Amino acid sequence: MLVVIALGASAFQKCGTEPDFAAWQANMRAAMSELADVARDHKLVIVYGNDPRAEPDIANRAIEKELRAVLPDGAAVTVLAQTLVTGNAAGAGVGAAADKDQIAAILAEALGADRVVFLTDVDGVYRYWRSFAPELIVQARTLGIDARDFASGSMAPKVEAACRFARNTGRPAFIGNISHARRVIEGAAGTRIDR
Repeated sequence: MLVVIALGASAFQKCGTEPDFAAWQANMRAAMSELADVARDHKLVIVYGNDPRAEPDIANRAIEKELRAVLPDGAAVTVLAQTLVTGNAAGAGVGAAADKDQIAAILAEALGADRVVFLTDVDGVYRYWRSFAPELIVQARTLGIDARDFASGSMAPKVEAACRFARNTGRPAFIGNISHARRVIEGAAGTRIDR
């Protein structure tokens, strides 16, 4: 099975914890080990997008190094989605964001991938996320879920990209916790979105 996976820097930081590079690195290593296990059974294309406020070169090198250490040659292809910042006439920086989630969906569609998977630091898409009773959405159809109902900087882009892929291909998209990557990829955990 060909699987396109979208990863962001926040996937390696446990939800609700303060940023800490040592913890991030340990979580990243555990995640890469999990993906290496998945790569034994599936072809992977990994799209990684870093937070432009972070130190992208350090994070990117760490991820590439770990992937090379744990994956057999040719087991996965990685694509880096970065934010380009250029100056304008006034000398201020102008960002041109390349959203990793949209890139992953477009790439998965173009490659004819069997599925696209968005791995993050939470178990899936939640209704009422910031309430006393958040509810995990286990399965949804593209007409029954709207990206505008979710946080614009975190879950909304994933839901939007997942819906795009499912709608355009008729194949499923999955969103789930990177700690359970294999189960999410195989549809046993996380949120599944179908046309």
